[in-house]
Amino acid sequence: MNRQIGLKRGPLTPGSAHICVDMHTTSTSGLRSRSGMARALPAAEALALAWPSRTIFTRQVPRGSNQGLGANRQGSNTISALPNNLARLLPTAMLLEKDLPSPWETPALEERLRSARVDTLIFSGAEIDEGMLATLRGAVDRGYRVIIAVDALGGSEAELEERFLLADPDYADRVELSTIAEILRHWH
Repeated sequence: MNRQIGLKRGPLTPGSAHICVDMHTTSTSGLRSRSGMARALPAAEALALAWPSRTIFTRQVPRGSNQGLGANRQGSNTISALPNNLARLLPTAMLLEKDLPSPWETPALEERLRSARVDTLIFSGAEIDEGMLATLRGAVDRGYRVIIAVDALGGSEAELEERFLLADPDYADRVELSTIAEILRHWH
């Protein structure tokens, strides 16, 4: 990957928040069988543990399921959907369920970000899929400072570059790539 890794726009502000995209289990298989999820989970957990009140987990639910959508549902299906080390952060952290790849279709996300005065979003997630790409695009389109924690992403930097950063140069110019260590060092 040719992109510079680091916080190009300076330290993180108190208005920073972490979105952990679709790092959840399924009812039949335990941890999702996604390549790289096991690698990404400890780094995503480090971010979530540092700032649980500023962490939002997204969870994709089947369209038309009877599970319902919304923020911070606390039923056993919801809590057990996250790996144990992440589920223990609820209800301090927010869990946002969605039936579309983009969590921006659910008003609860923008309401939470607005009420917390968020200006910067730090991303981690299970893989670089349509859910991650839709979440990243939505954040960029809404004017947030976007930082991707490359070591908390269940996919390669090359895949990220190919599927997102090279696909649209406008996005590439507005996204920073960083490591968990650097993010934690600069998030006060």
